[in-house]
Amino acid sequence: PKMSSGATMASTMGGRGRASGAECASPREGLPSLSDALALTHGTVTDEAETDGMSPRDRLGGQQEGKDEKLVVMTIAAQRHSLGVAAYVSEVAEISLLDSVQVPGGEEDFQPIALCLELHNPNVLVISESVYRRIKEWLEEAVPEECKIVLAKALMFHRSQVERNLNELWVSGMSQEAEKDERKNYILSLLPTVASDQLLCAFSALLSVLYAQKLLGTVEVLSGEKLHMVQSITQFNLKDLVYYDIPTLSALQI
Repeated sequence: PKMSSGATMASTMGGRGRASGAECASPREGLPSLSDALALTHGTVTDEAETDGMSPRDRLGGQQEGKDEKLVVMTIAAQRHSLGVAAYVSEVAEISLLDSVQVPGGEEDFQPIALCLELHNPNVLVISESVYRRIKEWLEEAVPEECKIVLAKALMFHRSQVERNLNELWVSGMSQEAEKDERKNYILSLLPTVASDQLLCAFSALLSVLYAQKLLGTVEVLSGEKLHMVQSITQFNLKDLVYYDIPTLSALQI
């Protein structure tokens, strides 16, 4: 996919976020909430909608005329040269995690983010206000116009939210007899061997978004708990990619 430049729409988390896990940034006049950003491309998701047994496409209203059926939500956590990226692809109900990256200082901080954006081409990008302030000018040039930027309070990316969000997740293939700790350990086994705090926080923030906006199906396990369901959790890295700009592509075609 090719990245285009253009003005971005910074927005805030909608009022339906969970009190502790999906706290909202202060509303900004004239800019859409996360719910509005999703509705712009996938129709409105209502709190009353039944999710059991429904595909992500059906719940998102992707069948509406003029709406893209594929939703990709990406979260980015960055601090002290450590980068964490998580993405959810509705088409396959899959969460994809960036194998932990340590990035140097200076302008090269942005290259891994640019590669992640090109690789996943998200419709919605969720970042904290502090990260947005640091890279705002770059984002305005790098993020395609059709991708909506959503600002979230730092608490949503806090390490304290990780365990609770993991406890509410069920991955296809898990035993329905698995206890809470067994489920959590299984999920952690799917993450990179050395998972940075930033990766865990980006993963947890993504789950907060998916839970709050009812973007996942649910499954009831034998213990009686109703959990949010994804088909798979995978990893990706940036080492196997070749990055080139438009002039280089033109030269290669010649």
